[in-house]
Amino acid sequence: MGRATGVVFGGVVLLGWAAGSTGLSGCTGLIGGDGSGVTAPTPGPERKANCELDRAPIERLTPREYRNTLATLFPGVALPDEEPVPDERIGGFIGHHDGQSVSALGVRRYEELARTTGEAAAADLDAWAPCSEDAEACLQQITTVLAPRTYRRPLTEEEADDLSALASSAYAEFGMTDGVAVVVQAMLESPWFLYRPQFGTGTVVTSGVAAGGVPLDAYEMASRLSYFFLDDMPDEELRAAAEAGALTRDADVEAQARRLLADPRARPVVTGFFAEWLRLYKLDDLGLDPQAFPEFDEQLRADLETSVRMFLERAIWEEDSWTELTRGSFGFVNDRLAPIFGVAPPGTDELVLVALDPGERKGVLTQPGLLASTSHGISHSPIFRGVTVLESIMCHKVPAPPPGILDDIEDTPIPDDVCTTRQQVALTHTVGNCQGCHRAIDGAGFTFERYDALGRYRLEENGCEVDPSGDFVGTLGAVADAIEMAEKLTESPDASACMVENMLGFALSRSAVRGDTCEVEALAETLLAAAEAGEDDSLQEMVVRVVLSPLFRHRPAPQS
Repeated sequence: MGRATGVVFGGVVLLGWAAGSTGLSGCTGLIGGDGSGVTAPTPGPERKANCELDRAPIERLTPREYRNTLATLFPGVALPDEEPVPDERIGGFIGHHDGQSVSALGVRRYEELARTTGEAAAADLDAWAPCSEDAEACLQQITTVLAPRTYRRPLTEEEADDLSALASSAYAEFGMTDGVAVVVQAMLESPWFLYRPQFGTGTVVTSGVAAGGVPLDAYEMASRLSYFFLDDMPDEELRAAAEAGALTRDADVEAQARRLLADPRARPVVTGFFAEWLRLYKLDDLGLDPQAFPEFDEQLRADLETSVRMFLERAIWEEDSWTELTRGSFGFVNDRLAPIFGVAPPGTDELVLVALDPGERKGVLTQPGLLASTSHGISHSPIFRGVTVLESIMCHKVPAPPPGILDDIEDTPIPDDVCTTRQQVALTHTVGNCQGCHRAIDGAGFTFERYDALGRYRLEENGCEVDPSGDFVGTLGAVADAIEMAEKLTESPDASACMVENMLGFALSRSAVRGDTCEVEALAETLLAAAEAGEDDSLQEMVVRVVLSPLFRHRPAPQS
């Protein structure tokens, strides 16, 4: 199953599980065989021959999941403001297993949070744990009810006995209030609370898509569903379904998935996936020269982010369409954003829905908030834009620049007749080893040349006509501009598969591995076929399909 590493503090062992894996980090090949250095999933039979369950890391609660779970366990209690040490962002996502390291600082933070939460919960028992007048019996009752909710599964007989003994000794030594604090702290320091281990039912599947896998048990499925949709522990209905053994059946899993997807709490979580996939968090670090962009301030930054998130909300929850996400010509505008969008001011500070010129904007990639997230200093960046599209939208790995290459670029003389950013980038990228990788990067990034650093549509830069033509080597091919790119993206196997691959990784808290290939392709083909036929290319249905996937519902069988 894996190995456990332990750190001892306060008489409690905090475990950091490291899941064993025999999976490969990826399967790559050159785009179109052009030697660009940018890599993409290898097409053809070799991929389809490697489809199996081969990685199942043990997931730790993210800071958001931790905070939400405490709030659910102790409703009405004023919980501490401090949070766990933040996870590292991996592949654009927070909560990725590879970004969840165990450090001395992290352990101390969990210890402190468990202690202060225990004290807060003990000081306000009436808010969450009313019980009988017999104080010791009350503490035992609290322990009996709280422990299986905290561990998100029934206790073993040994665990129940150990916690009962802890409650008795804590009451005898500290009394009721401090005794509750001690018991709560012990539970919150347990790896069964901090982690979501999935051992499965023990029965290995021998045939079908899930062959070689072990189904998750009902309680493990309840947790996986709840944290995927809600960033929180299972609710009463999920716990009841798990207790009845219902979450081992297809129809019951689907019914719960649809119920949770309809829960208002699922909206920010699912929308948050798409925002991380598109790397909108980069807007937080946007820095523009105030002389070049005097209108840019914190309020405009907030408007840009809210606007693009509202675009996502509408595409996912109202239009519910892959086509609208990739090709929709609408936006959310207020008086501050109207000049950025190039539309008439709506006469309000509130963001309102407006139709946009489809010759200027199509899909989320032409939304000003997303375009601005790839800018810096005094200009937009074709390189940042190209890398974002290649890595996030197409799942093509772009290597880091070789050492010393920036010095070569800085020393390149710029002729006086160079007028546009594209011309300057094209000139400097003929230097040294730049040409290989930048054939793909620039070919994608130049597609957005009709948008400045704030995402404003323009036909000229510095008085010179801009050239928005691009070339997605080996995938979309040549495009006239971002509008044609958006049209091709809707029908692109690479783009749909990349979205599915990222959604599966988000659901499983890990990067894609070679064994995911068949399932990713099958799910993406379903979405693409619907889009091409003009049928229901539902993003919400894709979320449900991911839940019903054998990758979501199984783990690899333990190695003998």
